[in-house]
Amino acid sequence: MRKKYEELKFTDDFMFHKVMDNLEICKTLLETILDVEIERVEHVSYQKVIEVSVGSKGVRLDVYLKENVNKVYDIEMQILQRGDLPKRSRYYQGAIDIDLLDKGSKYADLPSSMVIFLCGFDLFEAGLPIYRFTYKCDADTSIELGDETAKIFVNAKGSLEGLKPGTTNFLKYMKGESPGDDFTRKLEVAVDRARRNEEWRAEYMTLDMKMQESYEDGLKDGKKEAVYRMIEGGKLTDEEISEYQGMSLEEVRELRKEMKN
Repeated sequence: MRKKYEELKFTDDFMFHKVMDNLEICKTLLETILDVEIERVEHVSYQKVIEVSVGSKGVRLDVYLKENVNKVYDIEMQILQRGDLPKRSRYYQGAIDIDLLDKGSKYADLPSSMVIFLCGFDLFEAGLPIYRFTYKCDADTSIELGDETAKIFVNAKGSLEGLKPGTTNFLKYMKGESPGDDFTRKLEVAVDRARRNEEWRAEYMTLDMKMQESYEDGLKDGKKEAVYRMIEGGKLTDEEISEYQGMSLEEVRELRKEMKN
């Protein structure tokens, strides 16, 4: 079951996009995660679609940010466990590079890029609150490749020991705890404001209905395939198939006719 609109939190995909529609929030979030000072965020795109090439798998980036011409960030909210995140981060970063480099441009013109996943689980099961990956030499890890890319996985369930208060409060807020500082209170105010936005509520409900319709269509298609296999097996009567699949006898007989045609 999908959540009711008024139950959505910052970590829910739809709400995350709405709350991040604020340059100041984006800037503070980056500073909190990366522990660096961001001069300013110049541009934000939501649900940015990158088509790598004809016939290849495109990507849809949650929140795509440009700090300046030399730095870009992709922030993804991922609350449910997904084992494919490392390779997804690899594909996303490659797609971003292709999108950034115009035909005829030099490779040296590529800006630094960072893909950040805000996770509600510990993907690597090591207890770290933030996992940061860059390319280094296997034989001598003091030697960095210098391609100016990084992949970061924020672990809301990681250890809070030694973290700065801002990072601690943000991770707690991701876990559903009450706001503990100015930034998380600002996030909560933005969430509350979004919940009272009737236009966004209607948008969410429309999206919810479309997803429910797609889900129900998938169930119907799956049930049809099961009935086809039972008919082909030839061991069950239409009445038995009807009872087993929870379909009317007329529907089963109609599917049998379709198979003959």
